[in-house]
Amino acid sequence: MAIQTVREICESHTLKTLQRTNASHHAMQVARYLTDLTKRHGNVFVHEFKSEMVQQWLDEHNWSPCTKSNALKAVRAAFRETEWSCDVSIGIPQRRQRRNLISSKTHRRLVDAADPDLANVLDALYFTGARTSELINLDIKHVVDRPEGMFWNRPVDKMGYGNPIAIPAVLAESVLGLMAERKNSAPLFTRANGNRWSYMSLRHALHKVFQKCGLEGIVFKDYRYSFYRRLLVAGVCPRIITILLGYYSSWDNHHSNPTTPEDLLDAVNRAAEVERDDV
Repeated sequence: MAIQTVREICESHTLKTLQRTNASHHAMQVARYLTDLTKRHGNVFVHEFKSEMVQQWLDEHNWSPCTKSNALKAVRAAFRETEWSCDVSIGIPQRRQRRNLISSKTHRRLVDAADPDLANVLDALYFTGARTSELINLDIKHVVDRPEGMFWNRPVDKMGYGNPIAIPAVLAESVLGLMAERKNSAPLFTRANGNRWSYMSLRHALHKVFQKCGLEGIVFKDYRYSFYRRLLVAGVCPRIITILLGYYSSWDNHHSNPTTPEDLLDAVNRAAEVERDDV
């Protein structure tokens, strides 16, 4: 077999990965890591390629341990059919035992540090407990302004449910402002360039705000869990909590005591008033 360079092996493995079916996201990640590696050590021959070079390449990036682990897996897979061996190891942090609780004070710090477009998303996460996937897919046409209050028509989620999201009064004014600025078919939450947020772009923007505020280890799910805790502190009925979190298909005809839109609005308004820093 002819002597190959790092560039040739990485490009060959990337092409094979991209040609696989049902592996689009994984293939794009592999292509990203191996392309970056070829920029650094592409002209090195395989027999000259050392583990120290991989370690140096990983240390050059400010990646998380999980991202470094995925990059290392891609490199090992690319060189699996060669005699090259890698003894680089990346320590993966242990899984958290409990969620971070985002207090009202912490939320205000994050909103003050974020740009206006990201601040709108943070407010929606904090005051509604909606899933991130639901917020980034909301359009202006999904907003329903009822006589009793404002709601978002929640898209059908992974459990097949699609009950509306109640909007507290403290958030309704900003939603009306967004509706006045955009067309009916436009996304409700957009980036500064007017495009819809993607999950990764929102995640990266939120991570920068966390670093700016000196906070670590917070994820989107923490907002949802903190909303759940505030509902408990506000004394909301567990049945209403499950509806607000999206685990019921609708808000009516549940047993002998149906839930009304007023009940949901009252619950989110009570949760929005919870100011305890230990929640």
